[in-house]
Amino acid sequence: MAAVYSLGEIGGDASLNLLYECLQREKFREIAIAAIELAGNKGSIRHLAALLDHEVLRERALKAIIKIADREGVRPQPEFFQYIVPLLIEMSGSPDPEMKRHGFIALAWSEDVRDFPRSWRP
Repeated sequence: MAAVYSLGEIGGDASLNLLYECLQREKFREIAIAAIELAGNKGSIRHLAALLDHEVLRERALKAIIKIADREGVRPQPEFFQYIVPLLIEMSGSPDPEMKRHGFIALAWSEDVRDFPRSWRP
């Protein structure tokens, strides 16, 4: 596990490719997400977006996507988030400030205002 996380500290394309392979193995997924959060680039977002439908890993993957997007100055594709809008609305009402922030950011990226509460609509 420590070796997987070390790949994130090392960084670079070779490390990222190994980390993407680790995402395919269930026992390494959580640590691989954390490592990708450290070393990931805009191309890493699509690898992490594939985990947004995984109930256990969803919040961790979303956190990593947000950190990478912020660092890289990119906006992920709306379709990554559109199918989890109800969950994002729920997250945006969380008492945890970080989770609330992540929910709001991903809601904005989803570009789908149909499911937003009326009070949030323009």
